[in-house]
Amino acid sequence: MKETFIFAGIIVLIVIILLIIRKILIGKEIKEKIEKICFDNKYTLLESDKVSDFCIDANGKKVKICVVSIPKNSSVTINSRLTWCLRWGGKRVGRSYPNQRYMNELVPFLKLDEKEVLKLIVLYKSTEKVQKYLNESEIDVVNSGELVYDYKVVCFNELEEIFNDLL
Repeated sequence: MKETFIFAGIIVLIVIILLIIRKILIGKEIKEKIEKICFDNKYTLLESDKVSDFCIDANGKKVKICVVSIPKNSSVTINSRLTWCLRWGGKRVGRSYPNQRYMNELVPFLKLDEKEVLKLIVLYKSTEKVQKYLNESEIDVVNSGELVYDYKVVCFNELEEIFNDLL
């Protein structure tokens, strides 16, 4: 019986270590891509604040970036300026997503009210679709890099190709 608890404890410890390593590797991948964009375009990577993950000076234009990790088989719905809903899961195309949660971690970033700053939300790694409520009964698909309220949304996979177009 004692060996079972020790074995279970070792398995839990291994899983925790693997999750921590995964998070570190994802953070490194994101930072490398942002640094590459800055290097290729001669932009300056600035010190970020508590709310944003990265801040870039793109030839006088300030860009604040918030990175959000989401599952690949997901859908993001922008209900209002400060309310985002993530739905994920399921196994087939055209399915309804069985899991749902509100993305409250974005609210401080979305509330930023700075003039002449581009707020950019990067969805890591990608999502199947981003949509926005136009009113109570109409939903529209948001294209990558399209202005939504006072911020833009882009998938991490497309960030490098369209970064300059976002400015």
